[in-house]
Amino acid sequence: MSVSLKNAYASAGDMNVFVLDWGRLSGGEIMLGNTIRTMSAYRAVLSNVAPVGRRVAEFLSFLRDSKHINFYDVTIVGESLGAHVAANAAQAVKIVSGEKIGRVVGLDPAGPFTQNIKTLHKQDAYFVDIYHTNWGLLGTTSDAGHVNVYVNGGTSQPGCLQADFTGLMGFCSHSYSWRFFLAAFDKGYVACPCSIACKCPRCENICANGIIVGPNISRRTRGLYYVRSGPLA
Repeated sequence: MSVSLKNAYASAGDMNVFVLDWGRLSGGEIMLGNTIRTMSAYRAVLSNVAPVGRRVAEFLSFLRDSKHINFYDVTIVGESLGAHVAANAAQAVKIVSGEKIGRVVGLDPAGPFTQNIKTLHKQDAYFVDIYHTNWGLLGTTSDAGHVNVYVNGGTSQPGCLQADFTGLMGFCSHSYSWRFFLAAFDKGYVACPCSIACKCPRCENICANGIIVGPNISRRTRGLYYVRSGPLA
């Protein structure tokens, strides 16, 4: 995920891209083991979210103090627990400097057992967009962004029906979030406002007021949206 998105951003324009490898602090390969072992490791990893976020904030503050960046120009992208690491980084920046990060992207932010940690919220940055792909299982049920996008209904994703019930339940649909965001660099997905319910797996993207979602979304956008896409490699 990290390398693919890094390459996509680097190819999209003149910018600096940094990849956070939090290694064993993130659970690593343990997170892909059997369900009992995975959930045990996951709960231990929760305690690492805040300190890792603070270290990211320290790095960003160093770059700003060295006059290499402005916080408003910074975008932090995080998947699952990484979305909450991003939230903690943004919060720490705000506490230390009084300034906000420009944008935080939450790719199916983790839901289970996150009640006692700082989680992603629209107050963390000038613009927060969240992409739901495994709502209510591994992903959060909170519409905490300025924009909340439900991909294919937000719960179960194309090509994941069998995989979601083997290994770690829901993992295929959960990880679909970053594959969708990566594909959006080239595909330019159009999302429609949710008129009735966002969790509509077969709703067509036909509307007069659709928006482009993904890397090129407008920071002025607000609300709940749904979007359709097919299986992604």
